[in-house]
Amino acid sequence: MTFSSQVDAILDKAANRASKKVRGTMLGIMRDTIKDTPVDTGRLRGNWFASIGRPVDATQEDRSRSASMSNAVDVAGKFNLGDEIYFSNNLPYAYTIEFGGMVNGVPRKGQGMLRRAIGIRTSKLR
Repeated sequence: MTFSSQVDAILDKAANRASKKVRGTMLGIMRDTIKDTPVDTGRLRGNWFASIGRPVDATQEDRSRSASMSNAVDVAGKFNLGDEIYFSNNLPYAYTIEFGGMVNGVPRKGQGMLRRAIGIRTSKLR
């Protein structure tokens, strides 16, 4: 085995480890966010969409939490280092639930489900 091939093998192993770590962190963020999304009818929780390359701009009436989770697992499984991952919720009130705002003239505190998940999962990377 040449020195060059040994270096290539080490780099491949490091890239695989990094990809696995990023994939796990990303999937954890998505799962935690879905789980922590407050439920009234369940529609908000069911409208989380994971994608690679560009965000999904759809909404679903009858999408379940399990469909959101399944989508997250599927996208995480296809992830490669360097891919752009999107995780979006396009319901009009998703922003207000995340960040807070006025609801029927009453101020509402944000739940921060996505921000909280990102903070928890990324703190474990350090």
